Amino acid sequence: MTMTIRTPLRTLTAASLLALALTSVPAGMVHAAPNSPGWTKNSCTAAGYAWSDKLGCAFRSCGHNGEILEPGEVRSVRGKDGKVTTSFCDGFTGRMVDVLRPGTSGPTTPPPTAQR
Repeated sequence: MTMTIRTPLRTLTAASLLALALTSVPAGMVHAAPNSPGWTKNSCTAAGYAWSDKLGCAFRSCGHNGEILEPGEVRSVRGKDGKVTTSFCDGFTGRMVDVLRPGTSGPTTPPPTAQR
């Protein structure tokens, strides 16, 4: 029973963290120029990626601790001090963005590139 509940809860948690990160940055902080050569809104969304009229297609994967993560994937890492940092792959930049850091009570503000 635990295994069947754990997987959907993990997916829901990851989706919730991503949604919080994407909606918590003011729109004025977003860079104006899309950086998605070859992608259109239709081809981007048909491939399952997020699209932003300002940033283009969120198709970039991220490297994290020796593994390649797809855009939107979330990882939590326990540091040497025992504290956990949770990050997600920002498909617009191809960089991992911390959304929960040790000592915080909620999501941190992601960089402007995470805003759609």
